[in-house]
Amino acid sequence: MFFGQYEHSIDAKGRLTIPSGFRELIPDGLYVMLGFDHNLTAYPKAVYEQLSNHANKMTITDKDARDFRRFLFGNTAELYFDSMGRILIPAFLREFAKIDSSVVIVGAGDSFEIWAPELWAVQNEQIKDPSLHATHWEAMNVSTRGD
Repeated sequence: MFFGQYEHSIDAKGRLTIPSGFRELIPDGLYVMLGFDHNLTAYPKAVYEQLSNHANKMTITDKDARDFRRFLFGNTAELYFDSMGRILIPAFLREFAKIDSSVVIVGAGDSFEIWAPELWAVQNEQIKDPSLHATHWEAMNVSTRGD
């Protein structure tokens, strides 16, 4: 699982060093795609393949399904590590996420997210708001019980 937050720089070519603990979980590379909050989401191959298998089972006659497939496959890059433990994030992904010279890498369980620091700061403040914990999270039935 991917945990924690890490600040890293990204060079002018778009190369980003991934934390070594994360690299150990994805030695064969990863898929990076548009996130849902103006960020990027990085998936290990097995997790992305689950998403893609689900998308490929959707009917092509449904417009929402076609749009989802376009979103999923048209906005994803399969990336591999160079000898320095870096990935090269394509320009179209960096532009979408407003990534320039630095990022925040955020663990999200079975995936991790790559954020522009200023966008992460806003998102992080929102998710730390105590009023959200009592209202929104209650509806999610968050529990440590095994049921």
